[in-house]
Amino acid sequence: MATRLALTDDELAKIGTPVPKGQRLALGDLDKQPRRVTGAGWDPLNIQGVKVDLDLIVLMLTTDDSVDDPTPSGFYVASRDRLVHYDKKNRKQKVRDASGAVEYQGDSQDGSESQDDEDETCITDFSLVPADVSALMTIVNIHKQADSPDFVKGLTFDQIARPFVSSFPEGAASGAKRVIKLNEGRFDGTDTIVVKFDWRKPDGTWEEEFIEKHVAHLPEFAGRPNAGFLSAVLPYGVG
Repeated sequence: MATRLALTDDELAKIGTPVPKGQRLALGDLDKQPRRVTGAGWDPLNIQGVKVDLDLIVLMLTTDDSVDDPTPSGFYVASRDRLVHYDKKNRKQKVRDASGAVEYQGDSQDGSESQDDEDETCITDFSLVPADVSALMTIVNIHKQADSPDFVKGLTFDQIARPFVSSFPEGAASGAKRVIKLNEGRFDGTDTIVVKFDWRKPDGTWEEEFIEKHVAHLPEFAGRPNAGFLSAVLPYGVG
């Protein structure tokens, strides 16, 4: 395993084009290149003797007017496998939904998986996304182990060494990536961010929208180690 080098701001800028917040961008010709990558990277850092761990999570969202008990958001996760993230029993194992459309490539617990690129990635094959899926929602969460007291209380994105999220076609050159930096003062005080949605348009094509939404902790999760993650997924029927 390569030890990740600390990237300067200039080096990080070379990874790709900064993403304009709130702007929807066409994903390109998905008939020719349906597989796209969402990645997260950060520099290894110990705080209070604990390694910083970021996690990518993807929710495959459905809308259905016939649902008797709709969620507050109007979207919901139809089955457990459509919440795609690391396997608790084997963090290096790839995890995918039943359709095979969304595949999480394995967990990094310390940001040392890549020397100069993403430490965690999730690949979406848009040709396989089930017809009832209206949108894909991507979250970045600071992991806090629920089964261990060894986590940094109050850790937020402004304390992490150069975290970023990227989006690009599989196999694309670094310069083709769209990049969001996650510690430029916009996320002081938060440990969970909704970074983007992929929307299915009425004509069947897809767009991605980078929203960078700070997830506030819900009162019912106060004091829970992963309160941010739980607060992010509850409006979509996961809890």
